[in-house]
Amino acid sequence: MKKIFTLILIIISTSNIKSQTEYTNTNFGDNGYMCFPYVHAVGDMMLIDNSYYGLTSYSSHSLFKFDQNGQIDTSFGQDGYRYTGLFALGGTADDFTNAFIRLTPDNKLITIADPTNDPEGAFMAMFDINGNVETTFGTDGLVYTIFDEVLDLHTVELINNEIILIGNGNNSEDYSPYIKIFKYTMQGELITTLGDNGIITIPMEQGYEIKHIEYDNSNNAMYVLIWYNQFTDSKILKYNTVTGEQDMDFGSAGELLLPEQHRIYTFLATEDGEIFTASTFSANGTENNNLSVTKYNNQQLPDLSFGNDGTFVSDMGMQTTVKEVFDIQFSGNSLLLSGNLYPGSEQIFLTKTSIDGFIDSNFGNNGSIAYTHPDSYNTTFTYKTIEHNNTLTIATASHQCPNQGYQGGAIVQMSATILSEQQHDTGVFSMYPNPVKDILNFSTSNAITKVELYDVSGKMLLAEKNPSSGLNLSGFTAGLYIIKTYTKYGVDTYKIIKE
Repeated sequence: MKKIFTLILIIISTSNIKSQTEYTNTNFGDNGYMCFPYVHAVGDMMLIDNSYYGLTSYSSHSLFKFDQNGQIDTSFGQDGYRYTGLFALGGTADDFTNAFIRLTPDNKLITIADPTNDPEGAFMAMFDINGNVETTFGTDGLVYTIFDEVLDLHTVELINNEIILIGNGNNSEDYSPYIKIFKYTMQGELITTLGDNGIITIPMEQGYEIKHIEYDNSNNAMYVLIWYNQFTDSKILKYNTVTGEQDMDFGSAGELLLPEQHRIYTFLATEDGEIFTASTFSANGTENNNLSVTKYNNQQLPDLSFGNDGTFVSDMGMQTTVKEVFDIQFSGNSLLLSGNLYPGSEQIFLTKTSIDGFIDSNFGNNGSIAYTHPDSYNTTFTYKTIEHNNTLTIATASHQCPNQGYQGGAIVQMSATILSEQQHDTGVFSMYPNPVKDILNFSTSNAITKVELYDVSGKMLLAEKNPSSGLNLSGFTAGLYIIKTYTKYGVDTYKIIKE
């Protein structure tokens, strides 16, 4: 009996990444988006009892509430908004940790911004679920900074009735970086029993740039992603959050060295010590960036059961390049990644992989969704993505919402499974057998105009136009190979094993 093995895509096809307006939920807001023209971005968002709460970021922090149809709830605060009174010095556009919303166990909303060095600058505020100030928190509902330098917060967690904050700053004299860990009570009081009068300070080497921090409360640990010389030298370090000491048993001499030339903005760490890094990199000398996810086991070695020897790679095609990956998060038994694309009008993209490192073809169009505003205005950053009831609601920024000549805050909503005739039609396709010894057979409902064979380094080994029903691979050595098939609908990529 002939065994047919239907292959799973490991690389997103070129056609997938074009703007896919058929996934826009046009019933949400104004044709799929909400606009906040007088702020730079919507920095954070959360879902509570089927209502969304958003927090605008940078120098103006306002809390607002909207329903699942993208309509402002005017019963909240003042006409749907509540100015928080938080003060921050802004930051760069890609500082997607500038604003935080958290829900307390007794259903209060804590809003947090990056602390400044201004003693009159508040960085935490508390409100009830209706947008009223909780005056018992801090000083009349506000907590003011205690620092001499500006901090960039990465972690805000509410655990055991404590507010745990982790951020980084730079020494004002030599600009050397450091990390600070500090805690507050739910009443807004600094917990002074931690570290030195309530603060643990961890100095870092001069020249390093701290990009992302993951907190593991169950193991009193934090993982720190740092860059040196832009992104050419990046690594992850592990620290004890009680003592502030570096874990020298982690990785090699306390460091998990990451691939050179990979631009890694973010990563995900589990309680079991597994790490998923999300990056972009240029392959085969092209100017286009690929999307890459690598899984490391709890020994800080690539998990060879994930993707292709530990790595999932997505080739976005010749017309598009992945600019940045801003977020990676668990979504059930999948990983959900988001970021932006370039060139042309910038688009935001969402991609899903299985927990084993293969594209989730049930999500979007063969695992991916790209979004550009219907009027072709740039929509650039993915500050927060919430998946709920088959929709993805994204806090972002867009030039459609002008703010004194700059992009303004925006929220867009996509559907994960809406189909239309504009989609890339992969039809029915299978290759068999896999693993293969000699002849690799094709079975397809769409005519293949060309097929190409590559090794894992990206070197093309074979190209054949209008293949009849398969490829003869008897002359190739055993190992893993990549197959690209071309149809009138686009390019799809698969992996095979040659015995």
